[in-house]
Amino acid sequence: MIWTAWNNGDHDPKGTGYGIKVARADRDRFFKPSWETINIDLPGAPGASLAVAFVNKASFWGPQCRELICIGLGKWLLGSKVAPWPRAKPPKFVAAAVTERTFRILGEYAPTRGITDRRDSGARHLPSAASVRCPFCATLLVEHKSSRCLDMWVQYALSGRPIITASEEDTPQEKSRGNVYYKHPERGLIPVPEYSTDMNLAWSIVVDARYYPHARRDHFLSTLSTMLRGMQPKLADWPALLLHIGAPTICLAAVAALATDATPMQSAADGTAA
Repeated sequence: MIWTAWNNGDHDPKGTGYGIKVARADRDRFFKPSWETINIDLPGAPGASLAVAFVNKASFWGPQCRELICIGLGKWLLGSKVAPWPRAKPPKFVAAAVTERTFRILGEYAPTRGITDRRDSGARHLPSAASVRCPFCATLLVEHKSSRCLDMWVQYALSGRPIITASEEDTPQEKSRGNVYYKHPERGLIPVPEYSTDMNLAWSIVVDARYYPHARRDHFLSTLSTMLRGMQPKLADWPALLLHIGAPTICLAAVAALATDATPMQSAADGTAA
């Protein structure tokens, strides 16, 4: 989904009057009139991780408005420094439905040509996935390199857990590895796995419990195949593609698959991807 930032015209520095506008087709497909509220996982800005928006209202289900409005979104937009924006130029974001009543903003939307399977033009096209910017460094998905930043993005995209660095919070000596952690609600700080440099950890994404039913895993593998063929147009089938799969490509495919899938993910028991 592509969501558009919204403001009532005041641009209050405290965050009131801000929200996100949802397209009518996305509202009708991903939202239910019986819901009172929805949860929105937010990346990037310190102190922001979750917003709760009220959706059981006539304006959201009417023909014109369709805004998700709450001060949490306002504080996040301001903290991310995308608000206030120039007149008539609100920022856009790539969002995904991840579980029942929970959505996740994967990053800012910056239109590009997308990723196309070059064997059959138009057969598989991932414009929203190619156009999403990393919420931690603002690099486009198709240009992101192996790094701890990419590890953070994958961890956030899969679990929505708040990501912190060692400098942001006091950490015990035994939790200094990598200096990047996510906050688990019961287990405290957990090191973010080095997905983008370790193939075993990267493949753990593919067998993650959240990729059930198998249709979701098939979508992930189809997305991975499309990305590989887009980068290597002479490759035709999986035996050849396997030689070109690297940990960073798997990581990027995980984000791309979530950005282009229409089926909410099941929650993993412990919130990790391994």
